[in-house]
Amino acid sequence: MDRKEMWIRRLPLVLCAILLCAVLWQGRELHSLRRTLTESAEALRSTEERLAALEERQPLASAFEVTGVQVNGEQKTLTAAVSVRLALEEEDVEFLACLPGLAYRSYLWQDGAGTAERNEEGVYAAELTVPLELDWPLEFTAVWNGGEETAYLGRVDSIAELLPVRLALAEGDVHYNKEAGMFYWCEWDFEFENGHGEPAEVDNPALRVYRNGSLEAENAAVKSSRDALYVDSEETTGLKCVPGDRMEFRLAYGDGSGLRYELPIRRWEVRESWEEERLLAGARPSIIK
Repeated sequence: MDRKEMWIRRLPLVLCAILLCAVLWQGRELHSLRRTLTESAEALRSTEERLAALEERQPLASAFEVTGVQVNGEQKTLTAAVSVRLALEEEDVEFLACLPGLAYRSYLWQDGAGTAERNEEGVYAAELTVPLELDWPLEFTAVWNGGEETAYLGRVDSIAELLPVRLALAEGDVHYNKEAGMFYWCEWDFEFENGHGEPAEVDNPALRVYRNGSLEAENAAVKSSRDALYVDSEETTGLKCVPGDRMEFRLAYGDGSGLRYELPIRRWEVRESWEEERLLAGARPSIIK
């Protein structure tokens, strides 16, 4: 048997050996792929379980409320009952009321922090007292674990939003008479409400009329037959003015605490033959007494 014939006879064996190696290699790769797919499926299942747990988990703070607001006219402070549901089991939780981002300075405020009590439903409540700075924004924070952990509760854009008595409605008529050079107003109505949107009463409401920044007239308002509705007691009133004058209405009232407030409600600029009204959206009251 020559060499060529011998190689011809051995070739099928070589090919079979190569094929066997290829099958074994593919089997190993298939096993590795199967293991990778199994691990990926387990990782995906674990991720889905964590996502489901996150969706089911309650937020740390919910049902935040500020109620029972009282104003101390002598000390010029505002006291409110603050409550919130916290997903905690902590007993020693403190509420802070401070300027946004300055929780660490709340101790400078008179009674600006209060220890919260927890009820059986997981609602924490505390009474907080802050200075009656009506333009200040206010942020509420819960602190526990020695101050190491905190939770943001909520905020108001100004302390004025927490006042127990607020203006709900102010409307009426004005007219500029060019020939007489007079700015007239009549039949102005006012309504007040408390923090729950219910009708509220105020002390000695009065419509104050300013011309170019100076107080020129003040009309006492009286209660009408409707609850919490006050009407300008002067049926028609007017002031001398000329084009370019700025007229502004402000409402003065007391809240029963001994303090008296003044709230801008409307502003006009007198033109040649008419008046241009400017609504004072977002205006806040100021303390005048």
